[in-house]
Amino acid sequence: MFISLQFIWKFKKKKNNNNNNNNNNNNNNNNNNNNNNNNNNNNNNNNNNNNNNNNNNNNNNNNNNTTNSTFPARGRVQFPRCLFEYLGEDYNIIEVKTISDDLGKQLLFRQLPLYEEGDFKLVQTAAIIDYISEKHNFRGKTREERARAHQCLSGMMEVLDNCMKYSFKMDKQQQEKFRNDSPIKIIFDGLEMLLSQNKYLACGEKETYADLMAFVMVDYVTLLGIMPGGDYPKLNCLKKHYESSPQLKKYLESRPQSNV
Repeated sequence: MFISLQFIWKFKKKKNNNNNNNNNNNNNNNNNNNNNNNNNNNNNNNNNNNNNNNNNNNNNNNNNNTTNSTFPARGRVQFPRCLFEYLGEDYNIIEVKTISDDLGKQLLFRQLPLYEEGDFKLVQTAAIIDYISEKHNFRGKTREERARAHQCLSGMMEVLDNCMKYSFKMDKQQQEKFRNDSPIKIIFDGLEMLLSQNKYLACGEKETYADLMAFVMVDYVTLLGIMPGGDYPKLNCLKKHYESSPQLKKYLESRPQSNV
């Protein structure tokens, strides 16, 4: 029984493989300088050893790139995960089923997801999205664009909160009322209006995290069967665009199929 999905996942950023490779290159350069003092046979042996070390390092890096996602749920975690995948952010997912006392001490509001990057820790889904997007210049070019992207994300988080309140025990009449009387319809109408007037939700020349998050939101609401009544051609077009994205293809095919 999955009620509080924000209490399921903890993010932990992987070590940067580029830094590891740079260190390995520096070590190899030092070894090559030392090898100049040896004879040709020793140089050949050292070169062979270096090649073996590089192969081992590559194998270790490939192992580090393994992502574990074993809990069959989407919830809040799917938002930053899609962002990580789309932007090529290297990350691990650590699954937790309860918040232990030790973990609770690391959580500002005793809620997950938790993003960790070295000693830096961050909670709240929207804050994690904003932080990662800033690192990749995916928040918008101007201050106005960044503000518009943030207003759209705020609306989507309200939709997500309502999805978490959705009861699968509702009868069809109650479900219909929920779809059309909850803030979901109002916010979807607003997003559709923005996209009918602009190519992107931040009203700039390039996409931002707001467009990607709108896809995740529409996809999730559709999965739950609570897509509000009405026509949303722009939002559906946005959904199809990201569904065909090469960056997201692997994750979308392997993500949990749960409707939670």
